[in-house]
Amino acid sequence: MELAGYLVVLPTLEASEHAVTHAISTQYLRPARAGEQVEVVAALDKRARTLAFVSVVSTVHAADDARVVARTQITKTIVGVS
Repeated sequence: MELAGYLVVLPTLEASEHAVTHAISTQYLRPARAGEQVEVVAALDKRARTLAFVSVVSTVHAADDARVVARTQITKTIVGVS
């Protein structure tokens, strides 16, 4: 979920910038069973000059329904790279 969060911020970064996680909160809602595929989708909620706010949801899609197994909120600090 952390990787998905970084990848959604990455296209907004300049060549001289990097995004560092400084706050993360994950809620594990229910388990995924062995053999189930988990889809992880990240959304960039807001990108400011020095901060990025990201939401990530992990979902298992079964034959007749989908169930969310985890949610994450990430705050990233945008820093310059030398």
